[in-house]
Amino acid sequence: MEEPLRKRLTLLLLEMIRELPPPQGLAIRLHIAKIKGAWGWCDIKDTKTRGRHFLITISKEAPYSIARDTLFHEYAHVLAWFDSDEDHGASWGYWFSRVYRMMIDEK
Repeated sequence: MEEPLRKRLTLLLLEMIRELPPPQGLAIRLHIAKIKGAWGWCDIKDTKTRGRHFLITISKEAPYSIARDTLFHEYAHVLAWFDSDEDHGASWGYWFSRVYRMMIDEK
């Protein structure tokens, strides 16, 4: 069941990247995994093989609608990453509303 979820979320992510590119041109990697205590999260990584990039992790156990909304939520963190130290502050709220409106209004 993981592969269809990965494919659907990857297509959404590519659309978000095209419409609202990530800050500083950083790449974004999507990871679908079994996680506890959350539907997903976003982090910034710096590795020798991939360089500096964002890593969005989504629970493979999330139903599609929750996984989709979690991806929107985490992508808002990507867009707000360098704006503020607040996790869910005004900058994140602004970007979340932009992402959500853009993605939902198009469907």
